[in-house]
Amino acid sequence: ELLKNETDIGLVRQHAGMATAWDLVAQGCWQFHQFSRETQLRARELIRQAQQLDPDLVDARIWLSRVDTGLLAFEWADDPDEVRREGMEAALAAIRMDRSNCYAYYALALANVYTESFAAALRAAEKAVSLSPSFALGHIALGMATLFSGDAPGAIPPFERGLELNRNDPHSFHWHNALALARLFSGDADGAKQAALMSLRVRPQWRAAM
Repeated sequence: ELLKNETDIGLVRQHAGMATAWDLVAQGCWQFHQFSRETQLRARELIRQAQQLDPDLVDARIWLSRVDTGLLAFEWADDPDEVRREGMEAALAAIRMDRSNCYAYYALALANVYTESFAAALRAAEKAVSLSPSFALGHIALGMATLFSGDAPGAIPPFERGLELNRNDPHSFHWHNALALARLFSGDADGAKQAALMSLRVRPQWRAAM
């Protein structure tokens, strides 16, 4: 019985030291949602490791692109041009691997927003929504692409739809703030204020919303 227990313990230790590619992606996702520059960079490191371990894992490509987009959005990238390149390549690779993956098109839409390829961003976001009409982040990406394209009024409905579909998104402070900008640039100062206040309820120290 003692030998059996010792063997079981050894197997547990061995398994704990052998992270699979998906394990690394999951750890990277957790780091990403802690929302700081340090955890974002740690997320990228973990997901890069996952991609090296399993080059065919589409989730690793998607999440690498999303993490890179976050580094750009919050101005945490040391080398923005390199981060843009990596994020775009990862999103395109994800779509080549799975053309029916709405999350891959979401990642591509945001990657295009931050390379100022707004027409391509709109197409990718529209594809994400067409693949999954209830995919909240697809609507958010459509709002981002529409807003950055210069159509503030047109960005309001997809932002509102995305926030309605997923009220508990850990990054909703960012989406509420983008909605505030869309409303402000549409001439709705009161509506913009309400959206900014919602952003601050989720993340009280968020300077952009302030």
